[in-house]
Amino acid sequence: MIELEMKIKEYMLGRPAIKIEMDEDMEIGEILDARRDFTYGQVELSDEGKLVNVLIDMEEIMEHNDISLDEFERLELNDLIEIAQEFAEDFFTSKIKYVNTKQWVDDTYLITFEQFDNTLQLPIPQSGVSVEINSQGFVSSAIFNRGYYQLTYPEIEITASQAKDILRKEMLLAVEVEQDVEELKVVYVPKMKEVVVGVDGRVFEKQTLEEDGETLATAPFEKVEVSTSLPQLLGITSDMIMEDEEGVQVWHTLSEEDSSIVRINQRNEYDTVYESVTPWKHVQEELSVEQLTDRAKQFLELTVGDIHKKFELEEQMPEEQLTEEELAFFKELEANGELDDEDDDDEENDFEPFRTFSFIRKVGGIVLDEYNVHVDVGVYTGIIRDSNISRLDESLETTLTAETTVSLQVANSMYVDFGDVRLVRVIESNDDFPIYTLAYEICYNDGKTELLKIDAQTGQMEFEENVG
Repeated sequence: MIELEMKIKEYMLGRPAIKIEMDEDMEIGEILDARRDFTYGQVELSDEGKLVNVLIDMEEIMEHNDISLDEFERLELNDLIEIAQEFAEDFFTSKIKYVNTKQWVDDTYLITFEQFDNTLQLPIPQSGVSVEINSQGFVSSAIFNRGYYQLTYPEIEITASQAKDILRKEMLLAVEVEQDVEELKVVYVPKMKEVVVGVDGRVFEKQTLEEDGETLATAPFEKVEVSTSLPQLLGITSDMIMEDEEGVQVWHTLSEEDSSIVRINQRNEYDTVYESVTPWKHVQEELSVEQLTDRAKQFLELTVGDIHKKFELEEQMPEEQLTEEELAFFKELEANGELDDEDDDDEENDFEPFRTFSFIRKVGGIVLDEYNVHVDVGVYTGIIRDSNISRLDESLETTLTAETTVSLQVANSMYVDFGDVRLVRVIESNDDFPIYTLAYEICYNDGKTELLKIDAQTGQMEFEENVG
């Protein structure tokens, strides 16, 4: 562990003296100040004790040490890549090569290194290391992909040109509405970036090592009848004291035994954040999905209004049914009192399990992703635990022109024709370990540029470029 501590310390802001304390399973550990009770980050180790994940909180380091990022000069991109590669190779023994750099917010860069197929000289996606580093050269996080994988070498039956012809027949774009200054406009955005053409001519979606979120259907609903109040939905009681400061309303109790706090943060005319942490009791029965859904709808009706005209409700993920063996296992844990301890911990931390309801904002039948609303409802109390509401300036709805100059089909052809098609390694299956096959995918500027959208009126294509 000392070796790991020394290595990580070298890439931290100010190189503070640290120690790492692992949990009982030796999987998750905290990066702590060696002399004081401060936490600077987390690490995750594999079963073999090798680094899988590291997260460093620079704000915590600066808050508890006499140091600031302003004391350090900003480095050139080549220098940042060199530091990131040194960091990656300090913890990753397999040979890796630089692939690309993407700039994130706040002068932060994500630098990716991958293992390569030495036969075809192709990078193997998600086989190496991704390092997040700031412009001063300090690492803030990293992910190490250490799993086993297999490369297959299928016979190449079609050319890149033939693959492009196949992709022209696929609908790879979707229609969206976006807000542009003082109007709404229709744009076409890539929604099928994972679609590729195998070297045998098959069209399929490449997989990733992460579990992809399932796309859920949405459905309209009837006008919502309100039978409660916003304070009741948020768990605000008459014994709470309210304080208002610069648009943030906070309700809290004076009792030391009751740590209830409810916060409404109205950031501006259109954005409001709701948070509620109030006591709850673990009971035998959770509220039904129907009851929780009604609470979420009433909350949104009270805060937005006429939501049946503005939103559709995303269906809930189907709950996984436990097998007989799993049921027997949990019953044994409960009989031994092991589950009760976990529930007590949750109550002590004021954390109530919740169910999330997603309301999808639409105008003229077209989705506005940036105005979707997610509402977290406590499964035992029905209290709204968290929600961030961004309201659309509804006066802009009249600016939306339904008729477009460039059709979806024409835009889709532009998307394919303007790009190149290249041979790549993709994950075809990922059951026990990832199996990589060969396929053709659309790319721009050899993968250094990505299409963001196509304007449905002008046909202008907007791109995002990687910085390196």
